[in-house]
Amino acid sequence: MPAILSGLRAAKSIVAANGRFTKEHLGVDPLVSAREQPWATGLAHSLPPQFVSLIARCLLRTRWFSREVVLNGWFLHANSAAA
Repeated sequence: MPAILSGLRAAKSIVAANGRFTKEHLGVDPLVSAREQPWATGLAHSLPPQFVSLIARCLLRTRWFSREVVLNGWFLHANSAAA
């Protein structure tokens, strides 16, 4: 369901932009950007890319992280309140 809503929002933005595909016309949807974790993205940007890549590989190898964080959290939004 989140992918469908995201696609519909993207389509509305494209139609509203009337062919002007600039950053101002196609801004980030506040509902989508609200899901970002500023502490995590800030931390990731402050570390060397090789270190971030190593941590990501290690985390994605664990069953718990892959299932609970990636699948249930990021993809299915299973822990979010129903909108």
